[in-house]
Amino acid sequence: MYRVKLYTLIFFIITGFKIQAQHPLINEVQYVNHTTLTDSFEKKPDWIEIYNPSETPLNLKGYQLSDESNTISKWIFPDTILNSNEYLLLFASGKNIISNNEIHLPFQLKQVKDSIFLFSPQNELIDIYEAQCVPADKSIGRQPNGSSDKFILTPTPGYSNNNATRIPINYQQDSLWLNHEGGYYTDAIKIEALNLIEENEIRYTLNGDEVDFNKKPYQTPIELIDINGTPNRFANFKESVYQPRSSISKANILRIQVFSEGCPASEEIVETYFINKEPPTGYKHVPVVSLITDKDNLFDKESGIYANGNYINRGKNWERPIHIELYDTAFNRQINQNAGIRIHGNYAKWFDQKSLRLYARNKYGKEVFINPGFSQKEDLKTFKKLLLRNVQAWSGVMFSDEMSQYLVDDLNIDYSAAETVVCYLNGEFWGVYSLREFFDDNYVQANYNINNPELTVLSTLDKIEPLRELIESTPIESNNFYNELDKIIDIQALIDYYIAQFYLANQDYINNSKFWQDKNTDSKWRPYFYDLDFSFPIGRWDQMFSEFLTPISEIKKYPINKTETLSIIFQNQKFRNQFHARFIEVLENEFSSYEVLHLIDHYRNLYAPLVNDHVYRWGIPQDMQSWEKSIEKLKTYALLRPVKLNQTFKDFFRNPFTVSPNPSNGEVTISFLNKASDVQLYIYSTQGLIKQFNLSPSLNSTVELNLLSGIYIVRVLQENIWYSDKILINHDY
Repeated sequence: MYRVKLYTLIFFIITGFKIQAQHPLINEVQYVNHTTLTDSFEKKPDWIEIYNPSETPLNLKGYQLSDESNTISKWIFPDTILNSNEYLLLFASGKNIISNNEIHLPFQLKQVKDSIFLFSPQNELIDIYEAQCVPADKSIGRQPNGSSDKFILTPTPGYSNNNATRIPINYQQDSLWLNHEGGYYTDAIKIEALNLIEENEIRYTLNGDEVDFNKKPYQTPIELIDINGTPNRFANFKESVYQPRSSISKANILRIQVFSEGCPASEEIVETYFINKEPPTGYKHVPVVSLITDKDNLFDKESGIYANGNYINRGKNWERPIHIELYDTAFNRQINQNAGIRIHGNYAKWFDQKSLRLYARNKYGKEVFINPGFSQKEDLKTFKKLLLRNVQAWSGVMFSDEMSQYLVDDLNIDYSAAETVVCYLNGEFWGVYSLREFFDDNYVQANYNINNPELTVLSTLDKIEPLRELIESTPIESNNFYNELDKIIDIQALIDYYIAQFYLANQDYINNSKFWQDKNTDSKWRPYFYDLDFSFPIGRWDQMFSEFLTPISEIKKYPINKTETLSIIFQNQKFRNQFHARFIEVLENEFSSYEVLHLIDHYRNLYAPLVNDHVYRWGIPQDMQSWEKSIEKLKTYALLRPVKLNQTFKDFFRNPFTVSPNPSNGEVTISFLNKASDVQLYIYSTQGLIKQFNLSPSLNSTVELNLLSGIYIVRVLQENIWYSDKILINHDY
């Protein structure tokens, strides 16, 4: 006899629960259905039976059901009348649909792990079935119907439990040990498993599928060999546009667990074994991620998140369980835990290699990922979500987005730390990925040490209501406008953000803008920098900057709501000067040709050992040679972009001074548009700085240069902004 635990009985007493109350009850549950019941999809999902114990009909509309007690997003019953002493079957299939007069819930049930909670329309907890051992093809139910006593029974779905046979069980929890943990091995190994209780049994799988009592029993050590060269099991999924030409790199995957009375009696052990004379792709070069999940979680026609167009779906209903291992470059395992997985992205969801979100939750075992190894933000150790971002090769270089994230890490910009990794999915090479921080409330809490932030996120500046009101009420050119703007927006962050967007000429900026504020602290609005796959547009060295600064009345390439507000702000002279000075500073430092070329070489060396395998797996880029050519074009961009932007600055901002005469025989007059103050004049030849002058406040200053004939660069520093011009000295003039 298997009765409900004591604290559930206490729950009934404390809440005043009564069997004859006008509420429905959970009358019977089956956790593993192999032979009991088949649904209209010819599947055998778990099921829950709801019972009306009252003497009058009940409308179930608004009642809620969940496999988590504290979840916000519970499944809500539709408008359904349940007559007195009538039963309603709910299939816990994970489909979240009503089809063929069947109700399918958005979750599935796990033996010993999942409790079931029934809530009233007022969100009051009215019934519980606790996680416990219910053997396969048996059920747990109230006997008699509607009573407080629960027993393991022969199943009676849709019928009374009163005559069901009670099944006595002797469930014994256990422990499990293996002689080899996951990692890289050059030779075949034998896995020996040991548990404590002799009556219990060990079962395992080698294909990624979840272990249950019907899987292969462990009887002798499991021999694992090099399986590279064997046929692909998952890489050639039928919806894939690109099919690998033949066998791809592989690893052995083992899922193993102890069972008692047909129920899991130990923690499941999940391991990845890379067995090969040659190390796996990425070994000691970049971290390696191994993802393991039941194939139906990804590729089932109805419920698989990777297949049949299901990848466009969003939300918790389309989250599936997965096991994640992360090996660092020394092949030490840094992460080894169960988690949730969802497909990530918008347009990129349609690609064969999809981006993947990873969720740490208590229901999976751990509520955070610890130390994924982000070198950009070494102080951050715990993350609730991670993103495995796919590699997109618009420009052919593969790493333009990730390199852009590194390029801005010294600027005042919110960006996601990133690390290049390779990913194995169910033991098959799934390509190069970028492991990232995920931007949400948890990102702000970790990066700004703000407890329980609540973000407002907008896609354009013009949607920030206080900014819109400021523009409508205050003269743009006034100091008051700048001062009030500084109260609404982090101006330095805004400037650095647009400097980065303009330098990179991000072609997809219009679809990827975010501005955020924490409502709880009433913080200043800040931009978030992301999705830079269309940056570094090869051959378009002078694109984008002028689009934001031309008169508003002119036709623009970008939508007006993406450009107008910034164009208006640029009419404020103080903001213009600050932007100009900062852009010149960044171009001479973080975005200098030297720094960017150095970063390109770093990523070229990082990716070079990975490209051939990625091409073989996904068909992009075309080949190693085309990738190398794209790198050279990227270097050309790094050389020419600062030159073109400096010319754009000169055309747009204009120098506040002129040098005359030019050519000159040596004596020149420096004339300023406005009265100059604290002006310094520097003269450069091909040998570097050769003269320096301090000019007194004046609209015009005459200077005797005393220079030999030749071409010189005149640089003026005014209000912390550098301006430049050329002068020709000709003593025959």
